[in-house]
Amino acid sequence: GYSSGQILTGELKKTLIEILQKLVADHQVKRQQTSPPPSIVDPSSRIQVNDCSSSRKRKAPANDDVTMIRRPTSTIKRQKSTRFDPDQIFELETHYSQVDKYLSKQAAHKLSAKTGLLDDQVKRWFNNRRQRDTDL
Repeated sequence: GYSSGQILTGELKKTLIEILQKLVADHQVKRQQTSPPPSIVDPSSRIQVNDCSSSRKRKAPANDDVTMIRRPTSTIKRQKSTRFDPDQIFELETHYSQVDKYLSKQAAHKLSAKTGLLDDQVKRWFNNRRQRDTDL
């Protein structure tokens, strides 16, 4: 047997994942055969997926106590925040204050070409700028 402190080998981990996936699939098939129509299924009886890397676990109801293994959230890459230089801010602020607080796709494209930013960065700047106005 394995104690709780031992690390699972790659092959053993793979085997356990396959077993869990088969159990979940079998459970879902059995559930579909015995479940009432979806319109009257209680949402609290659904299987919950727990992240094994998380220290906080969501407890599923006792009759559906199935855990699936998924990729840790630490592998998800987050886009770094953009540092706008003074020239970019000047162009964006000028358009915001003198032309329009809301961008069309064409205006976003022109401003992105003018400032050297991506369209999404320009749109995000305008969203944040409008939010700043409402927060004041």
